Amino acid sequence: MRVALVFGFLAAATSSVLAAPDAASRCTQFQSPANFVVQALCETKAGNTLVTTTLNMNKCLENKDGKLKKKKNGNLGGECGACTVSDSPGRMECACPNKIGKNQVSSILLNTFLDVDNQGRLKCSGGTGDILPGYWDFPSGDDIPADLLLPFNDFIAKYDLQAIAPILTGVSGQSITMPDPTLFVIENFGTPVVEGSSSRRYSTRCRSTIACCTQLPAICLAPTTYE
Repeated sequence: MRVALVFGFLAAATSSVLAAPDAASRCTQFQSPANFVVQALCETKAGNTLVTTTLNMNKCLENKDGKLKKKKNGNLGGECGACTVSDSPGRMECACPNKIGKNQVSSILLNTFLDVDNQGRLKCSGGTGDILPGYWDFPSGDDIPADLLLPFNDFIAKYDLQAIAPILTGVSGQSITMPDPTLFVIENFGTPVVEGSSSRRYSTRCRSTIACCTQLPAICLAPTTYE
């Protein structure tokens, strides 16, 4: 359900090798939206905002005899392919040729070479990534206003119904059934919901602030106002 995005990669080079990467402690939901690209949901340095950030691994890794190794501007994509990213723990795996030209699968833990800057962007020795445009940066932790706190840390926001109509799985009475009802509850403030009606407003309650963007990214691209 991810909408097509054009990724631009910021080439802000760093001058020294990172001494203490903390992507593991400040980021979650590692994935790969495109080959050689790592995406994650990361906290800012202040810890009160979550941002969706991407970084091209050509800036960070190289192929060394069939094995993934950290290297500034290592041009991973020049030799390797079929890369995947897994979460918990964050890990990248690629097929790379060794010295005799035989492809072999190699993996590397992301927290061994990725760090996070003050704005929440992923970075490595070769550069700093981007924050995805159009995504909503969620407040988190104690900085959530008291009137936004609901049971199970539900989070309320309001969206145009038309903006997320393509991801709706069904309309029933005064609620919309989402793909995972344990994470999402959609309501419309007591009036009937009509799919595609741009004049209607409704609320989205998320069981976690992370879940909305990572599992239903179209929601985060919709116009939002706080309830």
